[in-house]
Amino acid sequence: MSDTKPQRLDDRRQAFLVAARQLFIRKGYETTSLADVVDAAGGSLATLYKLFGNKIGLLRAIVVEEGAMGAQLVREAAKGENSPVAVLRNLGKVGAEYYTNRESVLFLRLMISVSIVHPECGREFFDNSIASAQQEIEKLFQKWADEGFILPYKPKALANIFFALIAFDVQLQAICAGGAEPLSEEDFSQRVELFLQGTGLV
Repeated sequence: MSDTKPQRLDDRRQAFLVAARQLFIRKGYETTSLADVVDAAGGSLATLYKLFGNKIGLLRAIVVEEGAMGAQLVREAAKGENSPVAVLRNLGKVGAEYYTNRESVLFLRLMISVSIVHPECGREFFDNSIASAQQEIEKLFQKWADEGFILPYKPKALANIFFALIAFDVQLQAICAGGAEPLSEEDFSQRVELFLQGTGLV
């Protein structure tokens, strides 16, 4: 019974995050009120303030959760695989699924608009999402270098190039308001193969 209240509070927190994310994307951050979030998620305004402090605190909590996805995708792609080729192919496939998702594009577009008024949120999003994913990929290349694989460039440079191959287009989609042609899974696969050949891994 002692876990019931913390669990309820965590459930309410998640409900607020999901509702706020959807509302911020659909209505815009500035035009969404905390009352709108409570109406959509249930609970009370007092609980929302207790959990997040204010609207910018709520957005930052969403940024942390969203940002963790990139690094998690890298770790999942590497799970159970030792071969750099297999891991990078997995990562290309996972990246195709994640970065062609309409929600990913819309959320990035939201963060671009919010960062104009709240640059600290844009920086947090970069640190928690883009930079953390790049760091996870860099760890993989460093691990392979330590294991004796001959890499043509430093792990950080390879990580940045590989990340750009799988993430650049979602950024372009967001900037162009969806006007750019989305990539298919085959497009991502071809990019990964080009990277593997260019680095001499295959």
